[in-house]
Amino acid sequence: MQQKRVEQQTLIVSILINISLGASAFGVYAQTGIPAVFLDAYFSLIVAISSIVAILISRYSVRSSEVYPYGRFVLEPLYAVFKSLVTISLLLIALSQSAAILYTYWRTGDVDKLNVTPVIPYIMLMIVLSFGLSIFARYQNRKIGEASTILAADSRTAFVDGLMATGVATGVGLFLLVDERGPLSFVLYIGDAIISLILVMFAWLTPVSLLKNSFIELTSGITPRVQWREQIQPIVEQNLPDICLLTTCQVRKIGMFIHISVMLEFTEPVVPIAALRTSKHNIEQLLSINYPHYQLDFIVSGD
Repeated sequence: MQQKRVEQQTLIVSILINISLGASAFGVYAQTGIPAVFLDAYFSLIVAISSIVAILISRYSVRSSEVYPYGRFVLEPLYAVFKSLVTISLLLIALSQSAAILYTYWRTGDVDKLNVTPVIPYIMLMIVLSFGLSIFARYQNRKIGEASTILAADSRTAFVDGLMATGVATGVGLFLLVDERGPLSFVLYIGDAIISLILVMFAWLTPVSLLKNSFIELTSGITPRVQWREQIQPIVEQNLPDICLLTTCQVRKIGMFIHISVMLEFTEPVVPIAALRTSKHNIEQLLSINYPHYQLDFIVSGD
């Protein structure tokens, strides 16, 4: 259960960080009235709540039953799908808000000058905590062989948060340098909107990639991660009976659960069942060292 313990400890850190960010954002919004800051506060609250749900999923998904003999690991990629959709929604809202500000400024010029002074300490805090959480979640996931779909989702979401915060910080920096009577005075009104549009163009790939990988897990597709097969296939090949030929080794990942389908051919007409059972037992012993939740199936092909 080492993998689940690492996953749950990381989620607790995520909850604490997002609650801190949400509380800070609500305080800054009360002073500035900037809609983007309110959006950040709302998003941090959603992420904190979703992380609480993720802890419950992490504890519940390993439980087996007659209906789910290998556990309810499908809940983990389902959570990742939800997290990626929330992140995509945030980017779409940021895109629409920025576009609306630019359109209003172009049509009427009636856009309020930004009050960025109270935002500066909050943005610095958000950059440090968001990128810090992304790095920490990625590090924790690598410690357990990148087995956690939940931590992969949290790491990518935190990275997008940090990226957006960096854009806002860049806009604030430009704001402080621009002369109100100079040719770049428009930055004082729409600088954050321009930078947000640019960042959305770069950030959307992260949640879309997560959504794609999570959907593959949900539909029991073969994992696109080559390293899983490179780690597992040699273990299988080295422990097969001499008369067995490995034709295909398919690896499917559903959350922390690994389903391995091994297609075999035989060089002799009689299949030695006892040797095959011994081989399967030895492979399972080796797999259990790094993969506590797995299913190994031998599939014998024939004419």
